[in-house]
Amino acid sequence: MFEIFPNPESGSFTLRFIAIKNENINIQLRSVRGEVVLRMKNQQTAKGLNDFVVNAKGLPTGVYYVLVSVDSQARAVEKIVIINN
Repeated sequence: MFEIFPNPESGSFTLRFIAIKNENINIQLRSVRGEVVLRMKNQQTAKGLNDFVVNAKGLPTGVYYVLVSVDSQARAVEKIVIINN
């Protein structure tokens, strides 16, 4: 489970979660059609609280899904609304 803020957002958002150990994660931002529009591979986490800032500038306004995976297995999915002018 993770937290996204601000939501809705207009440029960048923070993904916050607690890791139980040091590991590499993959973060994907997907459109409502399932297309991967942003990918952050092999992001190193530390045991405890982790924050990742995701730059969503340039993406069209809409609803997206943030998928966090470890070792190619989805761990959590959350919805975010992006409002770009």
